[in-house]
Amino acid sequence: MSDYEQLMAYIVKSFPPYAVISSPGSEASVDGLIFRPLPHGGFTFLNDAGQQDVTLAEAISILEAELALYS
Repeated sequence: MSDYEQLMAYIVKSFPPYAVISSPGSEASVDGLIFRPLPHGGFTFLNDAGQQDVTLAEAISILEAELALYS
């Protein structure tokens, strides 16, 4: 399973459908947090602060922090 597929599985499990926008294989957006897969794993993460490359684990950590805001 690719990093993108793993991230999407986490997103679908954790977030309500209305919070997720996906362009299969090219981009996933959750509440304005955008993840674009890199060719060799990981993602380019974009938000209001700019962009940075992150690993799958870091992407999930970012999304977990976003979920905590709603708890």
